[in-house]
Amino acid sequence: MAACLLISSFFASAANIYSRTSGAWSSGSSWSSASCGGSSCACVPAAGDVVYICAGNSITRNSNLVIGGGAGSPSKVIIYGSLDMSGFDLAVRNGGSLEVYGSLYAKNAQFDNGSLVLFDSGSSASFYSLDNKNNSNGVVVNGMLSVSGDLTNGSGGAISGNGIIFVEGSASGAGTIFGEPTSGTNVAFGATALPIELLYFEGEEEGGCVALRWATASESGNDYFEVAKSLNGYGWTLVAIVDGAMDSSSERGYSMKDCMAYRGISYYRLAQVDTDGDKEFFDIISVAVYHAEPKKIARIINMLGQDTYISAPGLKVAIYEDGTAEKIFSW
Repeated sequence: MAACLLISSFFASAANIYSRTSGAWSSGSSWSSASCGGSSCACVPAAGDVVYICAGNSITRNSNLVIGGGAGSPSKVIIYGSLDMSGFDLAVRNGGSLEVYGSLYAKNAQFDNGSLVLFDSGSSASFYSLDNKNNSNGVVVNGMLSVSGDLTNGSGGAISGNGIIFVEGSASGAGTIFGEPTSGTNVAFGATALPIELLYFEGEEEGGCVALRWATASESGNDYFEVAKSLNGYGWTLVAIVDGAMDSSSERGYSMKDCMAYRGISYYRLAQVDTDGDKEFFDIISVAVYHAEPKKIARIINMLGQDTYISAPGLKVAIYEDGTAEKIFSW
């Protein structure tokens, strides 16, 4: 009888819990038991809860997350906004459920047999590694999933959907992705031919800045490039958007400088976006900045010539104390 009462008590305590604002997962002020944006419940997600990260909210988590894992674990997490747990691991266990309609960032991800995982159309997720376990066939990718390290897909594992999965390391295992064998290095699953042929992407330190250069052999419908940087290779910050040539049959070169570069070793990633919104990621490069100090900013102005601040959204111009200037894009 005691065991039955304990089980009943556990399920009675499970509830829906909603993000009410951007903030930390561990903060009671981030959550409401009523609705998205509702009054604070002064609580955090508990065992068996269904967790909603609402549109427009960004939640950060500084510890590993297990979904459907018993004590202390939510049974389901639904992401309409953003969940950033870069540097920490994610596991969806048998009976656990994850739905991503917004964005998700984690270090190593594991999907067990019996888990249900959906990356919906328009969603994005980035992991360092992904392990889809034996007979895990409840994973659907209709959005964009990026794995900067290795992807393993166990025997009987099946990832279905109509999205795109980029694997920058190696993809291996007896399972299938979109009906195809899981194999290859620096491979894209589900991607159709994208409109540029990249010749190179390289970077080096120049006076405390990171100078980035790349070139294409041809372009077709190439709208723009995105340049992002990272301290660890899986949590990314947008640095700049650079217009593409749209259509070109000859070699074209591009360059830019990041004068707010991280000290030490950091990573840069180039992505290309075509006019249909399809995106292709290219190899990640590392750049070391040790000795020179970054240039000091004297002024930030917007495109109307008005003073603004560095984190203001949109395109602006940084004017440095040495008289040089560069365009900066924030979002």
